[in-house]
Amino acid sequence: MLIDTETCNMALAHISDGIEIGDIDSDRTAPARVLKQFYPTALGMVHRDLRPRKHTKVKALAELEHDNSEWTYAYRLPIDCYFPLRIQTGDRNDTEESMIEFDLGSDDGGPVLFTDEPEAVLEYVYLIDNPLRWDPDFKMAFTFLLGHLIAPKLTGGDQFKLGDKCLQKYGIWKSTAIANDLNSRKKTPPTGSGLFRARG
Repeated sequence: MLIDTETCNMALAHISDGIEIGDIDSDRTAPARVLKQFYPTALGMVHRDLRPRKHTKVKALAELEHDNSEWTYAYRLPIDCYFPLRIQTGDRNDTEESMIEFDLGSDDGGPVLFTDEPEAVLEYVYLIDNPLRWDPDFKMAFTFLLGHLIAPKLTGGDQFKLGDKCLQKYGIWKSTAIANDLNSRKKTPPTGSGLFRARG
């Protein structure tokens, strides 16, 4: 994974005054080590929480043999699938009722998607680690979440609650990023928690 020095220094600026790293690839200081430890996790969390439209792909899935009696079909998830969003129905204006149900599992070959939909085509989030491809509000959200995660180790236990303050600001920037992403669409899709549902 690409770890960007400028982005790391933005996260450091949220919790410290004057601490910077020169180059994340060659720096051996404590801040650099902690940043390398938490950067991939934070970036994955932001992709999961924001699910930006620019970070999505659509792909026809490869069907698998399976023994799951609850579902008709099983498919291998794409290797770069970070978070599955929906199985396409041919209708851009899916509702909670029209969205196709699916569940997730795994086998010896990796992650598996189960559904009753034949020839399933999946829309999913994939992880982009190049900061030049991020929107500014995505980047701000990411740096505040990263600041939240690194604060306890780099501030001696975070007695001034700088990590908590970063988490609060992450919530603000997350909401901003999601709103701007929705506003970039010609039509706003349905909202709600039913991106995938367990069978009732």
